[in-house]
Amino acid sequence: NKRKADVSFPPVSPTQSVKQARREDPVSSPPSDQPVSMSAAGDQVAQAESFKLRGNELLNQKDFAAAEECYSEAIRLNPAVEAYFTNRSLVRTNLKKFEEAIEDGKAALDLNPSSAKAHGRIGSAAFQAGDYQLSVSSYHSALQIDPANVTYQKGLEAAEAKLKGGFDMNSVSGTASAIDSILSAAASQPSKAQSESVNDSQADFGVGMARSARAKKLFDEIYADYTQSLQGVDDEDKRKRVLEDLHARSAEKCLLLAQENGGIYNKAAQ
Repeated sequence: NKRKADVSFPPVSPTQSVKQARREDPVSSPPSDQPVSMSAAGDQVAQAESFKLRGNELLNQKDFAAAEECYSEAIRLNPAVEAYFTNRSLVRTNLKKFEEAIEDGKAALDLNPSSAKAHGRIGSAAFQAGDYQLSVSSYHSALQIDPANVTYQKGLEAAEAKLKGGFDMNSVSGTASAIDSILSAAASQPSKAQSESVNDSQADFGVGMARSARAKKLFDEIYADYTQSLQGVDDEDKRKRVLEDLHARSAEKCLLLAQENGGIYNKAAQ
């Protein structure tokens, strides 16, 4: 006698945690030569939706790891739903699993090629992964479908800015240029020698400008250090480490300058 396949699915409440759900018996998959009953398939779809709803709750709570597990369970139970992949792409981006987030976005596009959200998810993950070309093309695709979406517009602008010049220091460079012109003129004027006491309240304008000129010189040095050190650094973790080193050594230099300048012109050193 041929036994009938067991196609029943254990009930899982949407309020159960993923770990609790996984302690239950796993969903059984019937042999390929056995038809799945309509009721069993319906149960599986309902369970997938339960995991999705629970994942949404966890996402709102910023518990990204648990949310990822919920969306993964939903996909395992019903891999034909675009939203499960776009949601998991979002949490994986927050978990810095950028390549996996991009793959989820592509999987969503396989299900729905007209999904602006899927293109947007790829654009966001690619941007944070340092793949600005992919980010630009993805945001372009998203905006072709949803041209009024402000998030996609901002994402595209940011990605295009990265492609044009690495990290954006335009506002700082403009300010530095103006300061440089003023200080260069001031530094060319005769001034008294630096007072022995850096806190001398009687320091004249020339001494003050000399102090400010030193601050500007250090600014140029630090600016060049940041520019050169960050050039070509695309890996997010490596970029963070480089920035930490830059901040530390720049702060030490600024502290030494503030100690040297002191007095009423200390603000320029800062």
